[in-house]
Amino acid sequence: IYLLSGIAFFLLTLPFHKILAVFTVTEVRPSAVLYPFLGISFGWPAALGIMTANFISDALLSNWTTTLNEKAGFNYDFNDKHSLGGYYEDNHYISGTLNCPTVELYSRNGIGLGKVTGLWSAFYPQNTTRDLNLYYLGQVGRLNIDFNGTYTQNKSEMQDNHQEQSEEFGDQDVHTRNNRKNSLVAGKLILSYPLWKGNVSAGSEFTATNSLGIYTNSLPSIQPSDDRIKESNLAGFVSYDA
Repeated sequence: IYLLSGIAFFLLTLPFHKILAVFTVTEVRPSAVLYPFLGISFGWPAALGIMTANFISDALLSNWTTTLNEKAGFNYDFNDKHSLGGYYEDNHYISGTLNCPTVELYSRNGIGLGKVTGLWSAFYPQNTTRDLNLYYLGQVGRLNIDFNGTYTQNKSEMQDNHQEQSEEFGDQDVHTRNNRKNSLVAGKLILSYPLWKGNVSAGSEFTATNSLGIYTNSLPSIQPSDDRIKESNLAGFVSYDA
């Protein structure tokens, strides 16, 4: 049952990927009907066979992403007046490829000018997001302390290749590359103290961002870009709650 279910799914998936393409991003997959039918009829061996065949068929269609995710954190109470904690998280795209057929129709004032067909492919050599968070809650005498700090970093790179064919406009290959690096540092400190019939609070918030973006294109008509943005903000506040 395991092998026969996998073969049935595999044979129905690959041919219809090209034959019944409706738009550039979707296609009809009659093999989807096998999920409930074989699963209900033959149980878990059929479901396992379909799952394995689905993995193989997606691999043969050359759409791959490989990711590695890690997260670690801690929380520690020194006593009833002091607590410290935080976490570190890393989401890393080791590699990834995407392929998609495209069809573009051009017209002006309702009159068709031409059609461009092609194959768009993208490669992601790196895409990493890192998050670090720390917090502290404490009390010194009657003074309450609340601190929270965050650091976030994102690195991404994407390489595109668009192979275009057109009888009206000619054939061409368009190659683009987009590199981005963003980082954010943010912190907030709040001090509160009981005063008369209420509490007085004072604190500050700080944010700093750094963004870098580099874009290149193989077409002479499109200029490359190199954008660099830095921004920082610091704000303070005082409040009284009765």
